[in-house]
Amino acid sequence: VPAVESAGGCCALVDGRNGLGAVASALAMETAIRLAGEHGASVVCVRRSNHFGAAGYWANMALERGMIGMSLTNTSPAAVPTGGSTRAVG
Repeated sequence: VPAVESAGGCCALVDGRNGLGAVASALAMETAIRLAGEHGASVVCVRRSNHFGAAGYWANMALERGMIGMSLTNTSPAAVPTGGSTRAVG
């Protein structure tokens, strides 16, 4: 079960505890929306998580509450790009 590991002002960090990315993302966006309502803007990061599905779904949660939302991700390099010789694309 993911948990808010730390929070201060308009920022928070969610620990996904290596579980389902969608569960951690739901907690992160709910936290981001609450903090943005309190402070006018917020940033919430998730660590130790997995695939979270379509990024637009999470950003849309903010839109449904009259806010602008952004959802970003990263991953380890897993594929070699065309013309390349080492992994560079996740």
